[in-house]
Amino acid sequence: MKNTPIPEPADIAEGVIAYMASMGYKQTHYVDDVTTVTPNPKQAEESAIEAGIPLLVRTGVRYTDSEAVRVTITTMPTGRNVLRYELGTGVPNA
Repeated sequence: MKNTPIPEPADIAEGVIAYMASMGYKQTHYVDDVTTVTPNPKQAEESAIEAGIPLLVRTGVRYTDSEAVRVTITTMPTGRNVLRYELGTGVPNA
């Protein structure tokens, strides 16, 4: 979204989902793809890991009822991160 704070490397006070909804882009569903990759030397340096340690890559696409409106790509070194997805309703387990 051009001319908005979304692509800037700073927090949006109300959060990006609420901000986008205020602009008419109510997110209704999402798709996450999680893969692993062998990092190239630059990725290994940026992630502060040794060569050969895989990275988890989560690509999240957020949709309105009619279109994709946001893509987030997150990379995480394996061995020091946990991905937890709780789906459905109810109280999350502690």
